[in-house]
Amino acid sequence: MFLLALVACFFLLGFAHKADAFELGIQDQGADTQTLITAAHQLGATSARIVARPGEPHLDQVRAYRAAGLNVQAAILVKRQTTSQDILSLVRSWHGMVRTVSVGNEPELNGVPACTYARLFSRVSPRLKKIGITVGFGEFSPVMAFEYIQKIARCHVRIRAAFTAVHPYQFFSDPLGRPSERSGVGTWLGLGNLGGFRSALRRMDLPARLRATEFSYLTSGPYKIPMSKAAAFWPRAVQQAKRHVDQLVIYGLGEVHDSPQQTWGSASLLDRFGQATPAMQALAKALGRVLPQPPVVSPAPAGDLITPLPDLRDTWTPVPEKAVGASSDPPAPLVDPAPSETPDEPQAPAAQDPPPPADEPADIPTDPTPIPEVPE
Repeated sequence: MFLLALVACFFLLGFAHKADAFELGIQDQGADTQTLITAAHQLGATSARIVARPGEPHLDQVRAYRAAGLNVQAAILVKRQTTSQDILSLVRSWHGMVRTVSVGNEPELNGVPACTYARLFSRVSPRLKKIGITVGFGEFSPVMAFEYIQKIARCHVRIRAAFTAVHPYQFFSDPLGRPSERSGVGTWLGLGNLGGFRSALRRMDLPARLRATEFSYLTSGPYKIPMSKAAAFWPRAVQQAKRHVDQLVIYGLGEVHDSPQQTWGSASLLDRFGQATPAMQALAKALGRVLPQPPVVSPAPAGDLITPLPDLRDTWTPVPEKAVGASSDPPAPLVDPAPSETPDEPQAPAAQDPPPPADEPADIPTDPTPIPEVPE
């Protein structure tokens, strides 16, 4: 009996630890760095995420986030030709400011074969751990994630990582249920079937501890939902995330840019004026946060709205008032006509319809000199 009670105690402590360990992260694709920092502090996020590739470390952003007290984590974009040295050089360029790294941002959508990715991860992961980096496996997109990990399991490559990172977008359906999205190219991984994905990882001896490193609702673009639905879904998304993942990263606040040339849509949290939407209010409440109310701008007193005009009395020429009974003729032109040599004389009025001139033969001059004949 005592043994059963002890097991139950550890069981409950394990669940309590998991709930307490839940962490919120944030990434913005579009707004400026300060907007992200402000939103992170308001929502209680402790981490800021970036997507980087070899040669593009985004140092300005990393420094700004660290200065604001946020942990920085990076998803490293890999291609077929990416090497371990490329990844190590990128990580070293952060000089210790980035301590959590996921090797691979949606490799299956970037054309990286499963075994190519598995071999790259197995080579670089131990070297990253040696320099104190927490290493994540993935991050996997919602499209074909189940199929991709099955291919990795058949590569016979040992994968060891602190966690597996996924992007469990579930745009249209209730996050407490299975996702209804269908990509047409395979299964869809959403918040609602994270439990099944975690079970699949365990069966394949892959890291089963999960982080949801991208998640959002959009109110414009191909994946848009109404603002009212986003406000209803966000609290349920937080509830589902706390059941299955250690971290949920909010992807996007306002307009979301996948690249400078491509806009994905508008995220549901900030409106075009940078103010919190009903969806952000609902999310904050689900996280146990209270957002500050926007400042109320009171109208200024009427006297403060009148700007005194300058005294122009020294710069104008007074115009004499018009005498009573003065002529109503239009004023004379401002430019005097040119003086004439002779005084003006009255002229006879011109005829209104002058008669047309009479037809006269043209006066053609004749040459009196005869034209000499040309002899034949």
